[in-house]
Amino acid sequence: MKDKIITVDGPAASGKEKIAKYISNNLKFKHLDSGLLYRRLAFILDKNKIDFDDTFEIKNKIYEIKNFSYRKSKKIRTQKISKLASKIAIHDFVREYIN
Repeated sequence: MKDKIITVDGPAASGKEKIAKYISNNLKFKHLDSGLLYRRLAFILDKNKIDFDDTFEIKNKIYEIKNFSYRKSKKIRTQKISKLASKIAIHDFVREYIN
């Protein structure tokens, strides 16, 4: 059987994660919150004082990162980090990196 992926998309605070966890538990699938990955990456870039308007600088920093935590944290659930995550998610190279 080929690998199957189910994605759940929607606006902030609409219950996406709850639904995704419910589906994954019922189907015995693994659950990955990709939004968490974008937020974690934005947090790392912000912490390293990367200019979010400079794609060259973002690319260089991304390729330096060997791994990062998938753990949830209140530090990455802030409004600031959410906005920064949205700002970097528009770039194909960032989406490739996350995938």
